[in-house]
Amino acid sequence: MACSITCKNNFLDIFILVVFPKVLRGAKKTTNFYDLNSTLNIFQFFVSTYLYFQFCIFFVDHVSRYSLSREALEKHKKRRQKRDDETNRLKHVERQEELAKKKEEERKEEHQRMEDEQDPEKQKRMYEKIKQKEKKRETRKTMKMKQMKIRT
Repeated sequence: MACSITCKNNFLDIFILVVFPKVLRGAKKTTNFYDLNSTLNIFQFFVSTYLYFQFCIFFVDHVSRYSLSREALEKHKKRRQKRDDETNRLKHVERQEELAKKKEEERKEEHQRMEDEQDPEKQKRMYEKIKQKEKKRETRKTMKMKQMKIRT
């Protein structure tokens, strides 16, 4: 980053100066890429934010020493398991929908091939084959429904 940074006491001002380069703040573009002044200003910025970095490291170090109680750990495990189950269920539903769309497209293509066929005999055979598949699928559905009724 080649923009100059003025070190101020307010951390928000420094953050704005770092995040938004001079071009976005309306300054002219500099052609000199190795500007010593901007390098020194960046160094001053890091020196001025040393305390913030030190606090972050201290905070992370102390947080890592804490542990959850048994109850909190159990709640955490239950929530994680519930979330995992939910995502797995959603993925399964998506896969089923994709499979259903694919089967429907195949069925439409088969009907289209049958209609495009020139030979009436062949067309009739294809029609009978499609009818048998549909009948088989319907019997499977009704059998599943009967099984479900028996189970309950």
